[in-house]
Amino acid sequence: MSSEPVPTSAPVASTSSTTLPVVSDPQLKDLLPDASGVLVAAITVQGTLDLELVRWSPAGSQSSTAIAMLGGPVLDFDQSAQHMAFLGPSSTAEGPTLYVGRSDSWSPARVGVSSFSWHATVAGRIGWLEPGDPPGLCWATADLVEGLSAAVCVPGSGTQLVGFDSSGFLVVDHASQTVNRLDAEGRRVGSLPGTSALVGPDGQVLVVDRSPDARESFFSVADPDLSDVVDLDWAPRNASGRYGFVAWSPIGHPAELAFLVYDEDERRWELQRWDLGGTLRRAVYLAGRVWDVTWDSTGRYLLVTGVLDESDHVLQVYDTFSQALVFLHFDHWIRDAKLVTKSACEDASHIVAAFADRLPLGVSLEVPQMVPSRDASLESWYFTSARIAGGPLDGDVVSWGLPGFDGTSVDNTNTPNLAVPIGEAASSLGFGMTSLDPNNYGVADWLQLDGALASQACVRAATDNG
Repeated sequence: MSSEPVPTSAPVASTSSTTLPVVSDPQLKDLLPDASGVLVAAITVQGTLDLELVRWSPAGSQSSTAIAMLGGPVLDFDQSAQHMAFLGPSSTAEGPTLYVGRSDSWSPARVGVSSFSWHATVAGRIGWLEPGDPPGLCWATADLVEGLSAAVCVPGSGTQLVGFDSSGFLVVDHASQTVNRLDAEGRRVGSLPGTSALVGPDGQVLVVDRSPDARESFFSVADPDLSDVVDLDWAPRNASGRYGFVAWSPIGHPAELAFLVYDEDERRWELQRWDLGGTLRRAVYLAGRVWDVTWDSTGRYLLVTGVLDESDHVLQVYDTFSQALVFLHFDHWIRDAKLVTKSACEDASHIVAAFADRLPLGVSLEVPQMVPSRDASLESWYFTSARIAGGPLDGDVVSWGLPGFDGTSVDNTNTPNLAVPIGEAASSLGFGMTSLDPNNYGVADWLQLDGALASQACVRAATDNG
């Protein structure tokens, strides 16, 4: 490899930061009473784009609106859900400005940015594309106190940055309609036909190739360097949305895709959730006309932007745990929206303590987290996950279910014996009951249960924030 790229100082539009004022708004507290978090929406107001923030918890909520914006994708959070970035206007002729900070306070970081992407696994690391001949690919690390570090830039290619991870950059060239993998020094190492793409939670790449008339979308999944490709022949070709696909869930096991599909017979839009094996997990009809979907930070909620009529713009929030669909109404067109939630994660150290004597020598369970089931057929269940430390499964997340559990009563005999192992890791550690059939609970595999996925998300969140 050649020498390290030279860090460059980041030109900025100004050095001041912006903090949102706050007014009262009870909507999210009432609609999502068992969660807390932040909703950021970019909405059109009189021909410009404004940023609207709603922060809520079961105790109350606050909202505010500020700053005109440009570009798209307009805004996004990093994988830790602590850092936010968006593209906004610039006072110079160099193009849009990249703003970086928190959801309620940010600073201009770089001018002349056409697109950006947070790193898939490293919290606070952000990459962006600067148009030119050749285009510049840059990255830096955001700190909540110190701001953005000096940027590292290399010559690149493409017209839109759509992914940034340990393998380098993923860019789309709209002129040639190709998706290209570039290494950390901007050299092309792989290429596929496509009009858009997305890096998944496990490093795989979802490639979308839309027909010239935009009526059909063709989907495939490739490895990080785009060399091994699997066509998703089962995917709905009439799926629509800003990118041709809708969203890849932030939880990797099992990976899940969400599509917006128009049902010609019912003349209604449908939100469909598929796993990568081609199994349709859930489908729900939506109201009005819709155009984009995104997951929240935990993989529990799906946000659908759309409109009921010309004056009633709506964000439909679908709860994958309860299958409830709620509506947030806006007076103006919703350009983009992101939801960062904190689910009802509970510490599960008391449960893990009951398993200590049964673990192999040198193996322990770290950051244990549990969530109560929200499935009506499993309402007396708790789901627990933890990170394995030591042994051949070091670093893996292990999960199990506890039927008939009140969340507190634990003993060293019954608790491990009544645990239902979920996934290969739990089975290899010899956890509890293997006689229960997941098919009797409406799923082919325990890992398809939302509670199991939620407890895994809690472990990952606790790991990121620890």
